Amino acid sequence: MTEVLKSFEQTLARAREMFLEENMILKLGKTHEHAALVARKESLLKELAGGLEGLKHLREQKIPGNKETIRRLQDGIMKLLMLDKENEQLLLKSSMGSMNNISTAPQVSTATLEKLYKAL
Repeated sequence: MTEVLKSFEQTLARAREMFLEENMILKLGKTHEHAALVARKESLLKELAGGLEGLKHLREQKIPGNKETIRRLQDGIMKLLMLDKENEQLLLKSSMGSMNNISTAPQVSTATLEKLYKAL
């Protein structure tokens, strides 16, 4: 396996660990911890994007020994994307839940409104 494949495999493993950590944080509702994770995640995603370019280059070379490894890494990428989608859904759900907790203006009865209107 080439150095590019090894490096990408390690980056992919770190990304999977981080996405699983994010999943756990979101399921537990620890939004303060999620905010700290976002910066780390952004940095790792940039590294992952660079690795994807290297992977694309290797795939274009069509070296027979790399084909199976590249396929395995592509499967890992798909699993990572599915986990990220689940995390996005959890984040949306938690943000919508916090929107429901926002207090609204108190309801005023019609009798109170009538009294205020007559007072004017």
